[in-house]
Amino acid sequence: QFVAAVFGEEFTFSMSDNNIPNGIISRYPIVSSGFWESNIASSRNWDWAVIDIPGDTDLLAVSVHLHTKNNPEEIPVLTQKIQEKQAEGNYYVVIGGDFNTSKRDNVLKNMGSVFNVRGPWPVDQNGREGTDEYRNDKPLMSQRPLDWLLFSQNLDVYEIPIQIGKHTYADGHILDSRVYAGLCEVHAHENELADIPPVEAGDSDAEAMQHMAVIRDVMIPVEN
Repeated sequence: QFVAAVFGEEFTFSMSDNNIPNGIISRYPIVSSGFWESNIASSRNWDWAVIDIPGDTDLLAVSVHLHTKNNPEEIPVLTQKIQEKQAEGNYYVVIGGDFNTSKRDNVLKNMGSVFNVRGPWPVDQNGREGTDEYRNDKPLMSQRPLDWLLFSQNLDVYEIPIQIGKHTYADGHILDSRVYAGLCEVHAHENELADIPPVEAGDSDAEAMQHMAVIRDVMIPVEN
């Protein structure tokens, strides 16, 4: 119901059954999906879906929620699972989700065999990177890269800038509704944000909202 209401009836999704589930939503057909069990946390899985996007190369999408304290032990195992799946077909690969990483070092060390992990990184309107809920008022937490959206090397070359309102983001965007509100990028009507309706100014400060969204765009050339 959520997918149909927010995205549209033509969208499809996949989601594994666990205490803390992940989800993958697509405008294109999902041809296969599944999950890998975390080697650390039994309460969550690493979900994957193969999506039939236009062109000869399918998209392997991976959605994760890594363990807060033990994600350094998960990241190498996760990378190996992705490599094994990648070897089965001709895929672009994207991974997104809550990595719970306070620093970038373990991702840079372990995931470069599949993904472009060099940066530069997505930012908000003020050029700030971190995705922690306290990013605006606690300096020690403001730059923590908890959430990631990474492209495989063969997909990363097709990244394009994102245009939202008067702002252009060459390397992706951290969406924090409180920043939009602070810059007065809102409608007068019902507190909606002018550039990204129906998001409201206080949405990023909602109850249990711990992280910010990460957005990146690609444009893949397809022969007719």
